[in-house]
Amino acid sequence: MAFFYTQPVNETALRQYFAENRGVTLAEEYIGGSEYWVNGQCDAVGRPLVTTVGVYDRRTVNGKENVEVGGRTIPRSHPVSAELTSYAVTVIEALGLRRSPFHLEAKIDARGPCLIEVGTRLCGERMVATDSWQFDTDLIGLAVNDYVRGDRDISPPLDVARYDSHRIVAVDGSATRADRIARIEGITEVEQLDQFVMWIKKPKV
Repeated sequence: MAFFYTQPVNETALRQYFAENRGVTLAEEYIGGSEYWVNGQCDAVGRPLVTTVGVYDRRTVNGKENVEVGGRTIPRSHPVSAELTSYAVTVIEALGLRRSPFHLEAKIDARGPCLIEVGTRLCGERMVATDSWQFDTDLIGLAVNDYVRGDRDISPPLDVARYDSHRIVAVDGSATRADRIARIEGITEVEQLDQFVMWIKKPKV
């Protein structure tokens, strides 16, 4: 994978890169701004149900741009929530998805939402567990039921009031130097915080 800035164009670097990499090339335009995710589930007849919407926190870390340091869910009252929800439904319906969860990522520019990627899967990094906690339901069970039985109603038991009144904030650590960890302190104190929900990856030596 390689990144090239459009201005100014370094034609020498481009020629060298493509000369050394003669396989199939996929060129993708980089779109700036905040990146959002939309999680959801499709039933047996292809009706998309959007569950959670959130925004990634990406910054420049150790001299590298666009490094993810966390993310947070956003309520339905957020200014971009309705637009992203509608966009995700349109994309999933166009794909003809059936009996499957989906995880869509998008950015928003002056023309509206722009698709970054969409996968027919549950959101990774245990986010399906935090999504389930936020709705007080079992989204893995919902996905299994849709795949195996396909007999649910379009409105499964999602506590949307609980979702709107709770935020999930994920925090990722970033090392500033190469080192070897010998001891970890503060785990118990973190777990005792009222705001603590669960570890995505519990630190260990």
